[in-house]
Amino acid sequence: MLAKFKSLAADALTYGASSMVSQVVGFLLLPLFTRHLGPADYGVLAMLALATRFATTADLGLPRAVMRFIMLEPELRVDVIRNGVAGTVVSVLLFMALGFLLASPIGLALTGTEVVFETRLALACAATTSLASLPQALLRAARRVRAIALINVASVLVSSGISLWLVMTGDGVRGMLIGQLVGGVLAVLASVFLTRRELRPGFDASMFRTLCGYGLPLLPHRVQSMGLLLFSQWVVRHMLGLGEAGLLNVASKFAVPVTFVIGAVQKAWVPFKLEIYGSDEDPASFFRSAVTYYTAALAMLALVAAVLFPELLRWLTPESFARAAPLVPLLVLVPVARGMYFMLGTGFEVKRDTRPAPLISFAGLVVLVVTTLLTVPIWGAAAAVLSTVVAWVVMTIAVYRVAQARYPIQYDWSALIGVGGVALALGVSVHLATGPVLRAALAVGACLVYPLTVYAVLRRSPVERARMARMKAFVMDRATRKKKRKKRKQA
Repeated sequence: MLAKFKSLAADALTYGASSMVSQVVGFLLLPLFTRHLGPADYGVLAMLALATRFATTADLGLPRAVMRFIMLEPELRVDVIRNGVAGTVVSVLLFMALGFLLASPIGLALTGTEVVFETRLALACAATTSLASLPQALLRAARRVRAIALINVASVLVSSGISLWLVMTGDGVRGMLIGQLVGGVLAVLASVFLTRRELRPGFDASMFRTLCGYGLPLLPHRVQSMGLLLFSQWVVRHMLGLGEAGLLNVASKFAVPVTFVIGAVQKAWVPFKLEIYGSDEDPASFFRSAVTYYTAALAMLALVAAVLFPELLRWLTPESFARAAPLVPLLVLVPVARGMYFMLGTGFEVKRDTRPAPLISFAGLVVLVVTTLLTVPIWGAAAAVLSTVVAWVVMTIAVYRVAQARYPIQYDWSALIGVGGVALALGVSVHLATGPVLRAALAVGACLVYPLTVYAVLRRSPVERARMARMKAFVMDRATRKKKRKKRKQA
């Protein structure tokens, strides 16, 4: 069990390290960008991100289907990859051609201004993401996490450098998008190069239908997961203006570290759990403990971000962005809810049938649209963020019920609720304090108290208490063996 946790942690840390580089670069450059781009510019970028995110569905969900089949049904590997390559390339090119023709009305609908060239740049960025997704799915299935991490770091460094240079020379929003496009092209070329031996296009009608049968029902979920917060930003832009949308966009950047850590774990988790299904004697037991420890770590990360990052925003950005700070703790809850959705949905993928996915996404979409439209005019951007959280919670409940029907896992709910409740209580207590000095002191205290409290909560669980004892015995035994080897060498 410990070896599995170490393997999963190693993959997640590698993904996380690459994401952390992205965040460090983003934080360091944010003061420079915000001096050349105003809230309205960030509002335009947020709206164009809608086009970028939704356009990445042009791959028809084929990369996700390819990963699933080559790991759970390896005898189909060659045919699966060939049909995945052909389908992805053709669908992306057709989708982008249509998007380029409709760039003017798309840009006008999103931003209310004529941004045809910028819209086409955003769609081109989406094309690079979609084209890189299939070779990167092969790398993830092979657990070549270091290769993916290096590609991501190189892409971020290149795109950030070019974007900064172009923005500082007066290209504004256009410069940001050009930098992102160059970084995306680099990621495509590197991913294709590393998987070039398997990327041979081919077409078989039966296999293509099988892949689409698995991948297409997942698209509504992808649109939902990518568009929940973006929809909220769109509503804020139309109801409250580009300036408010820009403030929400900047605040969301301070929740990105949490998003990236969760994304790193998710990237590692998908191929890892597929491997566990096929090789472990008792996958359910491993999944139970993995979700418990994941929740405890996720709550710690969210607590740190929620109590410290608002002050960091005030320090790094000009005064005109200060009103974005109170949104940061709420925005942190969005990736937390999304992370629990993915973990508690473990078991959904054991069957080929993905038809429940669109229904789950539709339920979340209905909740999001209704609550956002009703509450944003009253409570502003904060209501849009909380509506997104509620939508993810509804989707989590739905996917959990489907997953449990397919592959029952007895989660330790007392421990999960305990660690989540502790983090929430500490975070609320910090934000109820008045004055920056008292808030800072309570924030540091909360971050120190949480690990001790969580340890006490986990100790109350008989399963986790026994697991802790076994892990402690393993570590102590290993330390003893190490001392004996050292003594033999000295002798």
